[in-house]
Amino acid sequence: MQISNFLLCHESNSIGRVLCVRAVSGQWSIRWSEDTYVYAVLTRLMEDEKCHNYVEALLTLFFAATNYPHDFASVANNNGTPFMNGFTKLMNEQTDYEVSLQEKPTKEEDEAALKEVGEMQEIMDELEKLDDENGTD
Repeated sequence: MQISNFLLCHESNSIGRVLCVRAVSGQWSIRWSEDTYVYAVLTRLMEDEKCHNYVEALLTLFFAATNYPHDFASVANNNGTPFMNGFTKLMNEQTDYEVSLQEKPTKEEDEAALKEVGEMQEIMDELEKLDDENGTD
């Protein structure tokens, strides 16, 4: 399958399946084995044509991240890491976005969960008290 300037395919080797991504030029490639999160996400996104713009943007990010010594000058001259700082910011923004999509618990669900935590703490306290009484560690 081709998405923009990238060729994507699955290959099998002695270890298992891998997702291979190559630049159309053949000058760059990257692989993920089937036991990685990226493999699972990209494989699903490849199946949905509506997601191909997102896949292209993500692969362009991977291409840029693996082809340029982003932090070299900053690390060498002033101990900074702008690429990693930017990546961390991106991850935090993604997490915030995903959390914003989750349904908020109702007041009743929140109270029930709090009650359950309290009951669990009481059980743990009782067990600890029994351990102390029996002299076990």
